[in-house]
Amino acid sequence: MPRETAAVRPMPYGGRSGIIAGIKTTIDKSGRLVIPLKLRDEAGLRPGAEVDVRCRDGVIEVSQPAVQFHEELLDGFMVLVPDVPIPTITTEQVNQILESVRFREDDVSTADGPG
Repeated sequence: MPRETAAVRPMPYGGRSGIIAGIKTTIDKSGRLVIPLKLRDEAGLRPGAEVDVRCRDGVIEVSQPAVQFHEELLDGFMVLVPDVPIPTITTEQVNQILESVRFREDDVSTADGPG
């Protein structure tokens, strides 16, 4: 029996260009889909992680669920506090994110041509 094959949609912010081309995976008889390690690493998905799955215009999208927040008054300021614990982001991680965003902005500005 032929195996069903699904191309994995490029992730919006994966890698330097935002696209990982040519990675394919299979769907088993129970409907389970294995996400290749490279994509899981780029998305920060770990074993046991919850994901949202939806279909838009015939394309299956997998994303991390949005974190729910509530408002609290802290030292006279209204702040948003996550309903569940979330990992603290380090300065190094912030710098890496900023560099990747700057790189993408450079790609966008040069893709439009001069000016």
